[in-house]
Amino acid sequence: MIAPGTRDSPRDLAGTLMKDLADVLDLAIPADEKARARDEQSLAAHLARVGRSNIEDLCSWILVECLERHRAGVLVDWAEVLRAADRIRHRMARRQARERPLPQACEGREDETLARSALTIDLKTMLASLPWEDLFILESRLAGGTLAEIAAGIGKSTSYVHQHIVQLRERLNFDLE
Repeated sequence: MIAPGTRDSPRDLAGTLMKDLADVLDLAIPADEKARARDEQSLAAHLARVGRSNIEDLCSWILVECLERHRAGVLVDWAEVLRAADRIRHRMARRQARERPLPQACEGREDETLARSALTIDLKTMLASLPWEDLFILESRLAGGTLAEIAAGIGKSTSYVHQHIVQLRERLNFDLE
């Protein structure tokens, strides 16, 4: 978190962004001090959530998106600026989640082969330990069977089948980690 009062604090950057948006889009900065402070604080909250390295990117993207909307004939007001900030912040978070590198479980080729074979053995052992009903539900679901079809196949209700699928998913996730 960036300390308040520094040149690049979210609050200071929000104030600068508000001035830039007012200049570029001819937006009137709220005359009421409380309304202006509320808008600046909301904008600063969005900036603070993206992290130190992404604050300036978020400011730039907000400015660009609002300018594009203004040029497209959309009325851009402070509420629209805050909605744009929220949209872009979520977009950035999704992109970061997609681009997050996966942890490297194995460094060398021999280790990778051993890990794969150990995983295969563990998976086979785990599947062999499942009761026949769980195996039937798992196989049927993987084959594209509906809950009703699977329920009819084992003589149980669809809620029972759904509950078992949830439990199997949790169990497989736990066993594979």
